Amino acid sequence: MSKRVMPHDGGCWSCYTKMDDMTFDTAFDTYVHRACLVGALILAENPEAVIITEETFCDDAEISALAKETRKLIDAKGSDV
Repeated sequence: MSKRVMPHDGGCWSCYTKMDDMTFDTAFDTYVHRACLVGALILAENPEAVIITEETFCDDAEISALAKETRKLIDAKGSDV
């Protein structure tokens, strides 16, 4: 079992674990696993996931396309991103 590490202490923004495969996001000054971000985008309930993707993973076509679809779903629900 992984130790829980809060994002302000270097843990992942989504799962609160700390591993070597994380990317630092400057929009929220936090680390995130790509897989965690994909999961958050699929759930389409977290506007921050869209922002992190647009800022940090803009060169990743696959996750960027998912973020665009997620933004549409969130906007349709009436949440501001």
